[in-house]
Amino acid sequence: MLFNSYEFIFAYLPAALAGFFLFARFGARYAALWLALASVAFYGYWNPKFVALLLASVVLNYVAGYLIAKSENRIRVAVAAFAIAVNLLILAYFKYANFFLSTLNDVSGSQVGSAFDHSAARHLVFSRLRRSHSLSTVTGISPANTTRCIIFCSLLSSHI
Repeated sequence: MLFNSYEFIFAYLPAALAGFFLFARFGARYAALWLALASVAFYGYWNPKFVALLLASVVLNYVAGYLIAKSENRIRVAVAAFAIAVNLLILAYFKYANFFLSTLNDVSGSQVGSAFDHSAARHLVFSRLRRSHSLSTVTGISPANTTRCIIFCSLLSSHI
């Protein structure tokens, strides 16, 4: 679903806003939780099979952010490096796997199939966004917050 599509403008956006204002009456946490769920639903609408990857990534980066916030400097660097490495590996796979397979096919004349749907590469560039959540915790810019991390990773990632 694109931000300029009718389904976004006339279905998703009104539902997300109505839910946000409804849950905001009960507290900011409920409104933020609603936005997190709506963000995952928005991402899942594009391709449901990647929701598990998104949620696993959110959990990994949330745990990394939590460990970075609660650890001493040397451990912070190691955890941040690990989180960045995992995110870069995910990005590299989804962005370059088909390129390498097609190059292999061209050079060798083989017929090795695609690793995944080509359109997934555009949307899974969100690894960069998730890394910044972990890094913002290192710098003390924002506390590790599950709901914010989910909103940040899912909603923003879908329009890259």
